[in-house]
Amino acid sequence: MLAIRYLIVCLLTTLFSVAARGDSGFWGPPENLGPPINSPANELSGVLCPTGLNLFFARTVTGQNDLFAAPREGDGWGRPAALTALNTPLYNELNLTFGRDGARVYFTTNRPGGPGGFDIWTSAFSGATWLPPEPMGPEVNSSGDEWYAAEGTDGLYISARTSSGLNRGDILFAAGVYPNFAPHLPLPPFATSSREMSAFPNPDGSALYITADYVGSLGRGDLWFSRRSGASWAAPCALLCGINAEDFDLYPSVSTDQRELIFASFGRPGGRAVPTCIAPGGTPWATSMPTVPPRPVISFTLWSSFSAGDRLRSMRLWKTSTATAMQR
Repeated sequence: MLAIRYLIVCLLTTLFSVAARGDSGFWGPPENLGPPINSPANELSGVLCPTGLNLFFARTVTGQNDLFAAPREGDGWGRPAALTALNTPLYNELNLTFGRDGARVYFTTNRPGGPGGFDIWTSAFSGATWLPPEPMGPEVNSSGDEWYAAEGTDGLYISARTSSGLNRGDILFAAGVYPNFAPHLPLPPFATSSREMSAFPNPDGSALYITADYVGSLGRGDLWFSRRSGASWAAPCALLCGINAEDFDLYPSVSTDQRELIFASFGRPGGRAVPTCIAPGGTPWATSMPTVPPRPVISFTLWSSFSAGDRLRSMRLWKTSTATAMQR
């Protein structure tokens, strides 16, 4: 009975959100982005630049994560290019997101110079190239691991390993605007014993999308959303309409026009089988989560979904980007 009531509440919340457009959990059927974005390697943490003309994402090959960008070309995507100004040859770079000004980016790396293992670094596009990346300060980074950061209308939403999350992940929040953020604090209700990660606020700040393995999840992690309720956040509800699959869905991001959702999926039908699946840092997922029964090894792939009102919207409405736009 409780499960039925919970489903009804989530459904009503979702339908109400559709009326407001952009802060809902109601999206059209997901579509595999396909080649040249997805490959036999792992692709994850995809995000559209503010203009929507370029897709930024991470690609994992033999345990090494690097950042890539690809321009829109007609109905699909052009060939991805590595962001050499942000990548390093020996360390991992992933989970890039854009700041509110559209020029600054935040990303995760384990390169030397930060206080922990994985930390949040930042750079900005100067109009011709990327400025040298710098680690964020102690308001954001700690001696532990910070995996993801996305800037909202009121501050920075950070995913980190914490003791309250049994070292599996919590959502933290640092109020302010760059470069003046307050020290991060756990963000209720997203700092529990469940795994909570990759929090992405929608552009107008009315909703927050996260990955979590709450009770009721189909797999090891599903995409959930929460609507802002005054100064706090409502209880999260799982995304509907077949967005979540039975294994692992993560790294949600929403386009600036709030019509397109990009996310990574593991084990979803339509993915690609590969010899091994490596998580950030080179650790196989099966090892990092030993309580999960063995499953067929399938790569992470990037998927997209349009909001319910845009199901018939054609990708032909997008123009091909220029080489300069690709850097942003």
